Amino acid sequence: MGKRKGYKTTTIARAKAAVSKFRSAKKNVSRQAELNPKQVLSVRCPTCGAAPGKQCELSTGQPRTDPHRDRRVIAKDSRT
Repeated sequence: MGKRKGYKTTTIARAKAAVSKFRSAKKNVSRQAELNPKQVLSVRCPTCGAAPGKQCELSTGQPRTDPHRDRRVIAKDSRT
């Protein structure tokens, strides 16, 4: 009987390193895609009509904790 072909032995350390490398690469991509709050607030919000530099508002008139999704998308598009 000969050796099996097609199997590659991998140590646990190598497997963990490969996963860690993949995760760090993925994290860097998402960090590059993020906008800082100043960049998001630089455009007018199409959802609530908040002016550039002002926070988005809830329907009750209270400020939102995060800008509307459409505002973030427009800011990201205008950045590129």
